[in-house]
Amino acid sequence: MALNLWHYLFFTIIALAFLAATFFALRLKKNIPSVVFTNTLLAIIAAIVSIYIVDSATKKAKIYNLSHKRILNTEQIVFSGMVQNSGKYTIGKAELEIKLLNKGQFKTDIKAGEVFKGDSFFGHVNNKNNLSAKKPQHITQKFTIATELKAGELKHFTLYMPYPPYFSDFMEYYELKLH
Repeated sequence: MALNLWHYLFFTIIALAFLAATFFALRLKKNIPSVVFTNTLLAIIAAIVSIYIVDSATKKAKIYNLSHKRILNTEQIVFSGMVQNSGKYTIGKAELEIKLLNKGQFKTDIKAGEVFKGDSFFGHVNNKNNLSAKKPQHITQKFTIATELKAGELKHFTLYMPYPPYFSDFMEYYELKLH
């Protein structure tokens, strides 16, 4: 995880608030251990939340020229493209999550909410003899496509993913996660 100036600024503000709250608790001289514990817990929660908030506001990247080719003899699909840091700060790690869905299983168009719908336990128990239980109709994989990506830097990537032979055609969805 690459920390930047904004992380340190938020940590300083949280530390000053923690020290001020602890100082006032000591002056009141009532329930000192519980107040210090509560202040510590709130400071830790605020620090964790601030990391995610600052990361989402300062770390930005884009995927360019994402293309794919299917290799029939190895039953793989190869994704290639470029990732560029479009923000002003270094990105520690960029992960690309790719989800392939078998188009042959759907008779109509798919809505966005149906792509990442969770499965229940009973859905798996009741579908023991179902074709989709034996042959998954979607495949999801995460790949680290860049590390320590400086501001404005562009990196090429190539990813290999298994492609089931029973897929008649596929739809792809991807999500870029920055850490």
